[in-house]
Parts: sequence; structure tokens; C-alpha cells
Amino acid sequence: MNRSTKTLLAVAAAAILAVGFATYEWHEAAWARAAERGLQVRRSALDLRLRAADQDLRQSRARRGALDQAAASLPARPAAALPARPAQSRRLWVATHPEVRARYLKDFRDMLDTTYGPVFKARHLPAEQIEKVEDLLTQREDKDLTVGQTASAEGLDPTAPAIVAMNDQLTRANNAAIRAAVGADNYQAIHDYLRETAVVPLVSSLSSSMAGLGEPLTADQAVKLTAALAASSQRRPNTAAIPNTINWDQAISNAQGILSPSQLSTFTLIQQQSQSQQQIMEMQRALTAPAK
Repeated sequence: MNRSTKTLLAVAAAAILAVGFATYEWHEAAWARAAERGLQVRRSALDLRLRAADQDLRQSRARRGALDQAAASLPARPAAALPARPAQSRRLWVATHPEVRARYLKDFRDMLDTTYGPVFKARHLPAEQIEKVEDLLTQREDKDLTVGQTASAEGLDPTAPAIVAMNDQLTRANNAAIRAAVGADNYQAIHDYLRETAVVPLVSSLSSSMAGLGEPLTADQAVKLTAALAASSQRRPNTAAIPNTINWDQAISNAQGILSPSQLSTFTLIQQQSQSQQQIMEMQRALTAPAK
């Protein structure tokens, strides 16, 4: 073997080694990048679940919070002034204290835009119609407080026929006013959405989570997903969805035609988190139940 051949072989061997080392380094760098992406995904998923849990907690306490905020606006008074017993007792207390009642109704109205904003946007209602609907719903809540106050003053149970008839009459009048304000089609859409309040918090959780990830739900998606979740739930005789009865296999199947692939992945994570919360609640109830 002559000198030139040996030189060529040495150069080729060096090149092969260089390529080998470069390939190894490239694979090492690619593995590191993949590991970092995996860590970021896990962090994002954890953050998503934490935000979803926080949103669920805020939604579940919204109505209670309105009462507490109203109570906080009053001057200091004995602790026994606000009964820490059933919701009906609290509502009666609110109804009979004008300052608290005014604050509660303001907070109630403020919640309407957050809770029912998607259906207002999906129906493209102008601002004046949204304001009218929120006014009417707040007026109905105010009258409901009055009915409870009347029932208590007359010593009647809220389920007494006279009280039920009064509530029915007020509801029919309120529904007619909303229909007149927005038209029959918009009224039906709002009515259907209001009936599905059992699943609205879950849709709000998804909307909040997706907004944080840069792909928020549209108003139309939120309304359709609300209907899909309600359709996947057990229902009361009046067709309203029962809370915490969603058939998740059916719900995820229904959501595939509404959400994008990335939104569907987020929805699946929230579904898993929601089921875990439900299991924890059931375990807590079992632990705190009185022994038989």
C-alpha cells in the first residue's frame, strides 16, 4: 500500500469518526429538546388542571359569594344576625334587609354577563337587548325574594300551592317580557341555555383554560358544547340536566364535532380532572357520613 493510499484511508477514517461524533451529538441534542418539550407539556397540563379546578371552585361558589358580599356591605352587627343555616334562611335574611338586598341584586346582575355571555354573543344580540334581558332576569330574582318573604310572613312553605302559583305567574310574565324584547328565536335560544345551568361551569372552565393557551372557545362553540354536555347528562322531568351525571364517553364523542383537536385534548384533561374531583367528593361524603 503506497503512501498516498494510506493518506486517503486516514482522511476517510477521520471523516467517518467526525460524522459519527456529529451524529451522536445531534441525537443527544434532539433527545434533550424532546425531553424539554415533554417537560413543558407536563407543566402545561398541570397548570391547565389547576386553572380548571380554580374556575370550577369560583363557579360553584358564585351564588354563595353574592350573598356574602352583600352581607359584608352592612355596618358591623352581632354575628347571629346572618343565620348560617339553610339557603332559604339566608335568602329570607337578604330579602328583609334593604341594603343587603340591593347589593345582592347588583352582584347577581353582574354575574349574568359572565354566566350567560356566550349565548348572548352567539345570538349576536345588540347591547341594548342584552341590557334589557339582564334587567328582566334581575327583576325576576328580586320578585323571587319577595315571594319568599311573603311566604314566610304568611307562615307558608315555599312549596305551598299558593306560593307555587304565584311563582308560576311571575315566571310566565318574565318569559313573555324577554320574548318581546329579543324575539321568539332568540328567546328560545336563551331559554334553552338558561335551562342547562348544571353544565355551564364546566364549559366556563374549558373556555378559561383554552383562552390561557391561546385558542379560546368561540361563543358559538360554548353554546353548542353546553347543549352537548346537557344532552350527555341525566335529566329531570322538566328536561333540565342533573349536575354531575355526564356520560363522559358520550360527551367526548359529541364534542369531536364542535372542538378543534387541541381544544378536544384540553377538554379531555378537564374531564379527567372533573371526574377526579367527583371521586374525591364522594370519598369525603363517605368519610363524613354518620355511622349506621
